[in-house]
Amino acid sequence: MADRGRGGGRRTFNRGTRRGFSLGTPNTLPTAKDQPNPTFVRESIPTTPVRDASPSTPDDSVTPEYPPDPNCEHIVDERPFIRAYKGEFQPTYGCSNIISNIIRAKFDEPAPSWLKVSVDLRDRWFGEFKKEYRWHPQEEQAIRAVFETKGSRILKSAMNKIRNGQDKGKWITTNVRVALDEHWGSTDFLNKSSTVKANRSVDKGASAYCGGSISTVTLFEKLSKEFQRPPTAWEVMEKTKKLKSRE
Repeated sequence: MADRGRGGGRRTFNRGTRRGFSLGTPNTLPTAKDQPNPTFVRESIPTTPVRDASPSTPDDSVTPEYPPDPNCEHIVDERPFIRAYKGEFQPTYGCSNIISNIIRAKFDEPAPSWLKVSVDLRDRWFGEFKKEYRWHPQEEQAIRAVFETKGSRILKSAMNKIRNGQDKGKWITTNVRVALDEHWGSTDFLNKSSTVKANRSVDKGASAYCGGSISTVTLFEKLSKEFQRPPTAWEVMEKTKKLKSRE
């Protein structure tokens, strides 16, 4: 049987070795393969997101979203749009009520009619009307004209209701109401009011006195001389009373 060495055919093991490197050879260093991988701890550095010049989808966008600024001037104008057409607002719904509310809220002068309202106060009323509606700039004058017409009618109706007792006028301040009552109680206003009532009766078919400043007695004597006889009652009435139709 051949000699296989000292070992007698057995496999020998180095008792001074461990897995990975040998303890029996002092000059042998561990290889890079056998060394554990080192672990490095990096410092977290914040980065600023860069906006891509190309359009991106909302999911890929890195632009932060902010709530709308309440003080931003670019606010959607939600005022209704109107226009002037044949002396009326289009659409007509609600405009008269808005004008009436504006007059009642800012009736700062004892103005019994629209012509008595100062230009400054009418400008302020129109300024409040602008806060409620919008229109094309080229229609500014036409809108103002319709506003003036409607405002005149609304104010006249409101003053008549107050004088007739239909409206107690609680929306009028005390000093303004005192000045209005003084105006309505003046002799000049009462005379004009009587004339207007008489003309209104004529419009309804009643007769109007057209004898001028001559009394009925003086007119009777004048007709007697003209006719050389006493005039009849019909002839006197024909000279002093005329219907609107001139009949």
